[in-house]
Amino acid sequence: MNGNDDRGLVDDLLAGDPKAAAAVRAIVKTQKALRVEPALALKVGERRFSPEAAPLIASVVERDVPFYQPAISEEDIARLNGFARSVGILGASVPYEQVVAVRFRDLWAA
Repeated sequence: MNGNDDRGLVDDLLAGDPKAAAAVRAIVKTQKALRVEPALALKVGERRFSPEAAPLIASVVERDVPFYQPAISEEDIARLNGFARSVGILGASVPYEQVVAVRFRDLWAA
């Protein structure tokens, strides 16, 4: 696999779904809520997972919450491209606009 096989797949899916912007807004809202109150993950975990798994889910969310950011910078994609090229996953860099749904950029800060 060269890493380019699915190029544009997400963009095509989003373009074909009028609910895509609502989904982006929901993700941004959820990430904000979890950054403010990571314990919310336990409430959801208790409803969706086994009693044994719920606390594990909550602890992972609490640990990772600083990384819950809806925006992905061009620098981040450049670093990902560099890593993927260095390990042979990509032969060439994939442009930022093909990796990130930039048309939703205004929703990331919402």
